[in-house]
Amino acid sequence: MIVFIGGYILLTAAYVFFKVAPILLLILAAASALGMGGGYGKNGKKGFDTIITRLQKQCYVITTDFRYSTDKLGNNYGWGIAEYSTPEKFFGKKFTNVVYKRTPEESYNRVVRQLMKILPEADPAQIKRILR
Repeated sequence: MIVFIGGYILLTAAYVFFKVAPILLLILAAASALGMGGGYGKNGKKGFDTIITRLQKQCYVITTDFRYSTDKLGNNYGWGIAEYSTPEKFFGKKFTNVVYKRTPEESYNRVVRQLMKILPEADPAQIKRILR
């Protein structure tokens, strides 16, 4: 849930996702509007991108797609605009029910195994350095 109070954006849902998974869907076009509405902008407060980045690092927000502007002929052009969502909303209840039952160590080991599949030439020490 995103709440506007006195020009501030409160990303309240980002800190209570473990028990409650409200929808946090930010299309960057909307995120731009959210940023402007929250006082973030060219001459406003700084840190909107930092907030989104921190939420992504903690896996509270994920990038689900990229949208592109289209010309009058319908061709895509320019930089992609990121679309954000919560893992709960994007992957569904079945995913989150399984994921939240795992311990952090189990999740870490799964990530290491997956990276070793993707990067067979890397040794475990290199993989662990990546994940620091």
